[in-house]
This record gives sequence, C-alpha cells and structure tokens, in this order.
Amino acid sequence: ESGILIGSRLAETLEVGIGDRLVLTAAQAHTGELSQEMLRVEGIFSFGSRALDDGMAFLPIEHARQMLGLEADEAHEIALRLADLTIAEDPSHPLWQEFSSVDNEALGWRQLMPELSAVLEMANVSMAFVLVILFGVVALSVINTLFMSLHERLFEFGVLRAIGTRP
Repeated sequence: ESGILIGSRLAETLEVGIGDRLVLTAAQAHTGELSQEMLRVEGIFSFGSRALDDGMAFLPIEHARQMLGLEADEAHEIALRLADLTIAEDPSHPLWQEFSSVDNEALGWRQLMPELSAVLEMANVSMAFVLVILFGVVALSVINTLFMSLHERLFEFGVLRAIGTRP
C-alpha cells in the first residue's frame, strides 16, 4: 500500500534493495510546490530495457495523486497507444483538437519529445550513408574481380587472336 517498485538498474544506482526506504520528491501539478514522501521498496523489476530499468518506478496511484496535489478523479498525464502511427505524427488531426480543452493539451510524441524525433531522423540519415558506403565497397570488389580475371586471361586472348579467332 505504501511501497514502490523500481527498476533493477535504478536500484543498483541508488544502492537499495527490497525493504529499504526511499524519499520520493515530486512537483505538484497545479502549484509547482515540492512534495516528498518516504516509501519502502516493495519490489525490483527488470524489463530488459536499459531505459526502463534505469528510470522507471511504480507506486500506488493514491500516493501519486496525493504527491501531485490531484483529486481522486484527476490525472496529470494520460498516454494513448494508437493503432495508426500517422495519427500520432499529424498534429492537425481532429483527435488532438477533440482532447484539447481549456485545461488540457493533447500532443503527439513528436511534439512531446522533439529530441527523440531528431535522433530517429539522424539514425535514418546515418543508415542511408552506411548503405551507400557498403554498396560502394561491394561494387568495387565485384569490378576488381572482373578486371583481375580479364587481366589474367590477357595472354590467352592474345594467343587466340594470333591463331586467327574472330573478336
């Protein structure tokens, strides 16, 4: 009830184990004031993903709402997983206007994490660059093999021409 679950790498970094206590600090959603609560480590998980194991922690929603200064039916953030990826990438889609109201703002992942979007674009550019280099190396290897084969047979071609073989 008053515990927290943390990732395995986070537990290593903080040098804590099951049963140890942690002080969790969070900024309240409406005022920005800091609130702290001491929680006991109830479990350590490992998703196999470095990012998740490094920085993910789970605690009961009641404690999270209390720390963030939210009412029982309020939420600070809601994440949606969409079946169509183009909706998440299109900020002009009606879905975003429908869920945005006076106090709410609905954004796609590209607006929330422009750094990640830039990293993915850069990865695509670097992958294309590597493919061009790889294609060039393979093409030069094939051309080199053909030229060496022709060069080794040059004497034989000369003999065939000398005995009267047509070109």
